[in-house]
Amino acid sequence: LAAAALAVLDRLAPADLAAAAWAFATAGLDPAVRDIAAVVELDRLHPNDLAEAAWAFACARAPPVRLDALKRRILRDALPDLGDPHLAKLYLFFLALRLEHPTLDAHLEPRHETRLRAAYARTTKLRPAKLHGAVSDALKRHRVPHDLDHATPDGLSLDIAQPAVLKCLQVYGPLHYLRDLESGRWLERGETRLRARLLRARGWNVTPIPFFHWDDDRDRLLDALLVHFAPSS
Repeated sequence: LAAAALAVLDRLAPADLAAAAWAFATAGLDPAVRDIAAVVELDRLHPNDLAEAAWAFACARAPPVRLDALKRRILRDALPDLGDPHLAKLYLFFLALRLEHPTLDAHLEPRHETRLRAAYARTTKLRPAKLHGAVSDALKRHRVPHDLDHATPDGLSLDIAQPAVLKCLQVYGPLHYLRDLESGRWLERGETRLRARLLRARGWNVTPIPFFHWDDDRDRLLDALLVHFAPSS
């Protein structure tokens, strides 16, 4: 499907290109997103499309020159007309620029930063999950100190964390994945990978816990987690 879409990029409307970029980024098809980033006419995108494209370009690590052009286009006239889901995407976009491309000057006016941050918080409220609790309970039985459902100063959520030493476990349930129908492999969704990348850019040691590993071999996985969370000597 991606190959078929890429073969007709020159025939797709800008809004369709933004939608395709979002879909490809969600599926982890980063080269396809970068191909779209190279050709999409940013001046012809509506505000909602700009937000989708911004999120996709951040996920796929689009070239800095295109990220900068998109940033300028967004700041020019996109922010006033967006609702929370799209503002939340822009929050991750600007956070990614600041952490991964500091020379692009992605700092926002305080009113815009407050608005994007509030939208992100509203759309990503911490929701304690059963699997988070199961992993936390296992660590508690081994007297491993940790915080459950911790939030960073940037508002990024950590499922299980040791903030003092910047270690965390991200417990990924089925909604964090897409399934490859041919191979049967579970593939991390674009936003899951982006958030882990941003945490690492902030200095966090991030260890993912896929639900299928916990279900299939939790004893071996728990042994590895105990080593990961062991106090530094």
